[in-house]
Amino acid sequence: MELNDSGEYFCPADNRTFIDISPILFSSPTLVNRVCIFAAVHRNAPRFGHTSDIDQLISGSSEEGRNYVVGVLSCAIAMFIFFLLWIAILAVFKCMGPKRVGLLSGYRVYRPEPPAPQDYYDESARNVKHSEDDEDMEAPSQSSFLAQGSTKQHNINKSTTGNYRPQSASEEEWARPDGAVVVKYGPVEDDTVYRSELQDWKVEVRKVEGRLRNARIVVVVSGLCSLVFIAFFYFQGIHHLRQSFINSRATVQEAVRLADDAVALIDNYSKLQSRVLVNATEFAVEINNICPLVKPEICSNFSNTSDIFATSAELACDITDIPNGSILVSFIEVGKQFLFDNLDDIQGDLEELSSIFKSADENIARFSWAYYVAAGCAGLLAVLVVFMMKGVLIAWKGKTTGGCARAFRRLLRSYFLVPAFVFVTFMSWVFSMIFVLGSVTASDMCVESPDPRMTSLLKQFEHRFNTVVYEFATYYVAGCPIASVPLDFEKHIAILLGYLAQVSAVSEAIKEDPSDFLDVCGGDPNTIDRLAFTMQNQVCLLTGSLYDIQEYFACDNWHPLYRKAVYDAVCYNGTAGLHWVALSQFFIVTFAMVMLTLRVAFYELEDEKQVLQNRQSWIACLSCGSARRT
Repeated sequence: MELNDSGEYFCPADNRTFIDISPILFSSPTLVNRVCIFAAVHRNAPRFGHTSDIDQLISGSSEEGRNYVVGVLSCAIAMFIFFLLWIAILAVFKCMGPKRVGLLSGYRVYRPEPPAPQDYYDESARNVKHSEDDEDMEAPSQSSFLAQGSTKQHNINKSTTGNYRPQSASEEEWARPDGAVVVKYGPVEDDTVYRSELQDWKVEVRKVEGRLRNARIVVVVSGLCSLVFIAFFYFQGIHHLRQSFINSRATVQEAVRLADDAVALIDNYSKLQSRVLVNATEFAVEINNICPLVKPEICSNFSNTSDIFATSAELACDITDIPNGSILVSFIEVGKQFLFDNLDDIQGDLEELSSIFKSADENIARFSWAYYVAAGCAGLLAVLVVFMMKGVLIAWKGKTTGGCARAFRRLLRSYFLVPAFVFVTFMSWVFSMIFVLGSVTASDMCVESPDPRMTSLLKQFEHRFNTVVYEFATYYVAGCPIASVPLDFEKHIAILLGYLAQVSAVSEAIKEDPSDFLDVCGGDPNTIDRLAFTMQNQVCLLTGSLYDIQEYFACDNWHPLYRKAVYDAVCYNGTAGLHWVALSQFFIVTFAMVMLTLRVAFYELEDEKQVLQNRQSWIACLSCGSARRT
């Protein structure tokens, strides 16, 4: 069989006969079940008592289907509640304030104010003041006392006997005979209280600095862990999902091509069949008169041509028992009604399948937005994590710039960096729940083997397609076992091929040596020769087209598509990609929430007075900027 310029089959002049016409066996490749299935996801996903059997969704009752759907949604709901409680706890901590929950409140912490000497007794404050100035302070000279009044000794005595003289100073230490007064302050009881408070302040400062240091360590480690899981997200999850998308689209596009080819093939076969019927009708008169010496219906088993399809395809007549032309026409009409009309139904189903595949390809292309958005969110989150870690390290080292640059950096952190980080974390949270649903569903579908579940799924669409199409679909899904070959279709093809083989043998025998035929039948030798040529040519066309149809439905064409779509795209790359994406997204969001919980680590440890001065500098910078614009 060859194709002409019009795309139609024809028999070349040197090959018009088909002597060896044996049915082509359907191949049955061995399927190695190496499905990349995460059984742990199937077994350990939290379903809160609901079923994990996806067959209940496919072929069960509506109540059983709801039971499975609720079980799958429970995984996402559990994740949603987990992070929602976390957010609620953060809100509660913020309301409680730093005095009750410390760093967890999210408010920036300040270095405690040191104890002030004036907060204690006057005598202690005076002692501390004089101790800070000079441990041994020399009193004014005698001449200065004389300048102030004439009663120097009276004043000295008053000072000595009054409350102003320290209890630890002796009379000799207070006034000496040379007229010089030297005051020495010794320790008092109030100094001990102050020193104790000062020591407590130092301990409190160390505690605040230690807590802030630990928070910064946790934030930096969480940032590094987020970057690690973002790398897993890209190199494991996105890689497998991308391969799954590629396999899915390639499979769907190949299925569309095969379906369109099948439609064209069946259409061409119908045209060939119509041509054969026209040719046979044109020769009907000549064929009916081809055997004037023999009765019209010498082959009794062809009197009812429908028996051809109920009994064996072998002809009971030998070469000398030639059926008349009406039988050939009747055979073609019955064959058209039995097989060709069935092919018309198959053609309609294939056209619908082609439409379904094209729609699936468009849906896959549209769903790719989630793939790209998730990848973009992860990339943006990685950039924000790096900036957040850099901000923590700068605050940790205390290497901050001053003036307007410092004010701008803080405004950028407070009004852009942190809000953007919160938004991207929220988006990652949403995507993690979506991918968890996909991961659990894919694991349930592919655990052990997806074939039984795909068969159950096909069963739900049996009413939409021709019986032959459904039988072939289940045959491909089952791995093309010999026992599951659609026998009716194969038997019908074999009957037609067998009959055409007999007709080809008869026509070849008549063409090579028509003497026996002429001795029995009589008739015009030219008519007999023309009949033999016509029979051979039409048999050649029909046989070649039947072979093409049979090869088209062979397992080698369709089962690889099933394996590529279900095993490679869904169970290998799809399940692996969804698992890695869901797992990495969960940990990314978890570590991001840790960073948000300890967001106080982004601030420097400063005194309240210093913070007030910084705010004033920010206002000055903003005023300066607005003045320049005006």
